[in-house]
Amino acid sequence: MGSALKFRSPLAINTDGAPNAYHIDGRPGGALNTLCNAGRVFSTEGAYDGHQDCDRFLADVKAAQEDGWHGPTRIVWHGIVTRDKTRHEPVVQESGAYAGYFVSATSLQNKAYKETDQRRYLDARVVPFLVLPKRSAFLGDGGARLGDLAFVIDPETQLYTFAVVGDLGPRNKLGEASIALAAAIKGVPIDPRTVTGRTMRKLVVPHDVVTLVFPGAAVAAPYGPAQIAEAGIAAIQRFGGLDRLKQCAAQR
Repeated sequence: MGSALKFRSPLAINTDGAPNAYHIDGRPGGALNTLCNAGRVFSTEGAYDGHQDCDRFLADVKAAQEDGWHGPTRIVWHGIVTRDKTRHEPVVQESGAYAGYFVSATSLQNKAYKETDQRRYLDARVVPFLVLPKRSAFLGDGGARLGDLAFVIDPETQLYTFAVVGDLGPRNKLGEASIALAAAIKGVPIDPRTVTGRTMRKLVVPHDVVTLVFPGAAVAAPYGPAQIAEAGIAAIQRFGGLDRLKQCAAQR
């Protein structure tokens, strides 16, 4: 039988990697997420995270943009690809259905594409992936890595899905999931083309779900639903069947 790391947590929604995750005009511009969740300001008045003062942050973003991103007010972006190593100038998609949106990144990447190509990153609307905290015990002593397979189940409804460890988040924040993962756990079919911020927020799971991460059980590139499903079949066989896997998840 294989081994797994287990934790329980509610599910918050992570939009990173979606081609319409972030836009300079935020949600009014059609983005799934507000820019306030994607950056930190550094200026002569000090530093602060965007979510701490959203109105002020958006004003500072406009000021930074007007100064070519390298003026006295600078933004360090999280989950948005930048043209410079200091992470100030965001990359904008230049063509396609989401031209004008920022290129949104995930830590797990398909290196067949350039860093400035949105296809390099996991689309949160399509790929069921979870976020593990940076420098956490899961990644240290636990041995989990980006690309590892995971099994997520709601003990109340018994709805489940396989997923991939696709992103790294804040050190103390556990329980972030892609839109596709949360939709599977909620049993809600979604069309990636019509998902909005409002419908996305309805996918939050407020009660604890169980996640099993399988260290070393790597999902193959390009880390899409087909590759995750294939790795899930192998995990079921390794654990002696789906019922056995569910029993493992149910144990305290």
